[in-house]
Amino acid sequence: MGFWVFDAGIVVITWIFLVGDVLMTGRLLFIGAAAIYDRVHEKIFGRPAEVASYKPKVAVLIPAYNEEKVIERTSALR
Repeated sequence: MGFWVFDAGIVVITWIFLVGDVLMTGRLLFIGAAAIYDRVHEKIFGRPAEVASYKPKVAVLIPAYNEEKVIERTSALR
């Protein structure tokens, strides 16, 4: 009886790992395919006229420590 339980335990553990491997491989293939589709798929947000006319104003903030002279010299060039 003990040998049968031991053998059944090994079979169960083997099947659990096999199912886990199949599920992980399926997940890898699914996420990989979704990532490739997302990379190749053209993203358009809004109507084409809205997309063409969209020109946002941009402000760039750069943290600086003791850079007063450099910032003054840079802003003087503008």
